[in-house]
Amino acid sequence: MELGHIFKMEMYKNFRDKPYLIMIGIFTISMTILSIFVVSEDFWNQLRGRHEVFVTAFLILLTIFTVLGLLVFALLYPFHLLNLDYKNKVMSLMFASGVSRTKYYFVKIGATILSCYMVAAIILLPLMLSTESAMILEFMFRNILAIVQWVVVMMVAVILTKGSVSGIFLFIGLNLGIGIFELILVFTFLPVRSLTSFGPVTISDMPINPMTLVFIVIFGFLGVFLLRRQDL
Repeated sequence: MELGHIFKMEMYKNFRDKPYLIMIGIFTISMTILSIFVVSEDFWNQLRGRHEVFVTAFLILLTIFTVLGLLVFALLYPFHLLNLDYKNKVMSLMFASGVSRTKYYFVKIGATILSCYMVAAIILLPLMLSTESAMILEFMFRNILAIVQWVVVMMVAVILTKGSVSGIFLFIGLNLGIGIFELILVFTFLPVRSLTSFGPVTISDMPINPMTLVFIVIFGFLGVFLLRRQDL
């Protein structure tokens, strides 16, 4: 099967799950409400004058719900996309029909990242329309390598656990290990000093974190290796 067909199949599956589509709709609505209060100061002052306690409590609860909900969603949604074929028990059928495991792996990673960015754009659209969209877009694209690392490491956890829920905990453990390893390197081996007038420069000041690239390569090859040898 050609890469294009596999990619279309993956994108089709990614946007057919009603519970997650409902969650995306709820987060978009809550973000729209918060954006209205950010933009319309007169509207906010009018409501606050009449029902200050109620409006303030509502906004606090809505903000907490949106922030915490999006954090959980950022963990569960890509995991759901990556383990969808394991959950539906179609992995062995796909590979038996001639789909290359290596092609499937890279298409799955690419489709998941693209789907996550599309969903983020939908949810954040009200905020982008109400504030400076350039700042939000810049943040999304500046962190694209971190997102790639996030998905690649998660894919390894999904493969190792064959789509089990325990893969979430394995993923969290792997990320904790990566974070600790990076901190050790930054504070011991990798500080880069500059004698310019701008003062000391460390690896964290670089436009691209080389450690992120290293982990993408390591976990990328590990994921391909595990998937190609996995008994389904």
